[in-house]
Amino acid sequence: MKFSKREWFFTIVIISLIQGFIWYAAFVNAGNGSALNFISFAGTLVSIILAILAIGYTYGESISQKNQSDTVVNQISTLNEVIGNIQDQSENMNQIKDISRSLTAFSKAVENKFDDTQKEVETISSALARLTSNGRHKNTTSVKLTYTQKETLIESLIDTRQPISEVAILGVILTDGLKQYDLLYEGVVKYTDAASKELLENKDHDSTNSVLIGAVFSTSCLLESIGLVSYAKEDDKSHLRVEPELKTKFVEAVKANPKDAGVYYSKVRDKMLEALST
Repeated sequence: MKFSKREWFFTIVIISLIQGFIWYAAFVNAGNGSALNFISFAGTLVSIILAILAIGYTYGESISQKNQSDTVVNQISTLNEVIGNIQDQSENMNQIKDISRSLTAFSKAVENKFDDTQKEVETISSALARLTSNGRHKNTTSVKLTYTQKETLIESLIDTRQPISEVAILGVILTDGLKQYDLLYEGVVKYTDAASKELLENKDHDSTNSVLIGAVFSTSCLLESIGLVSYAKEDDKSHLRVEPELKTKFVEAVKANPKDAGVYYSKVRDKMLEALST
């Protein structure tokens, strides 16, 4: 059983009182030799007990101090590990800050690029709208075709079509009922972007896209001139109208027998056909 300091103190005091009592008894019985022998033996025994207690107390204190020293050493070791972890975390935080700054800069650059692209698209769309607008878009086209004439023209477009004219006419058909200003995005850009994204190519298709955009707008003008496309005025905006026969028969012909073309042209055309099928 481990004694506390208070218990050690009271034990030593009690034994000291006993020792004092023995000394007193020895003084009183100084004339009796036999009694003095017993008293001397008792005093010696008490002294031995006190010495043992002193040694035990000293040993216990040394053990306690050693345990405390070991605890302090362990705490210092743990503290060193914590400091090391904090330093590592500090380095990680610095790396995170650097990554955050890089992502912020990249986000701003992408946002600025999107803004620039949007402005370019709006500028091109406005310019093309001015080029294709002749100020006379009425509710009906000036060209009047008979049913037979429409059939003949549509069959001719189907028979003589090329891969680029397929894409161009499909682009015009996709803007049926939309505003004139939607021709750039809804007829071309939406599908070139989707094709590039799906192909995951590192190629630059800007030149090809420019050709497709020009083809769609020129085809729109040509189809208007022969009476297969017209513009209707709604809400002070010109809405493109495609002859239903052209829309139905041309799409069916392309689906049934698409022209051979490169991978990119074919992907753009497939995206347009998917949109027309929904």
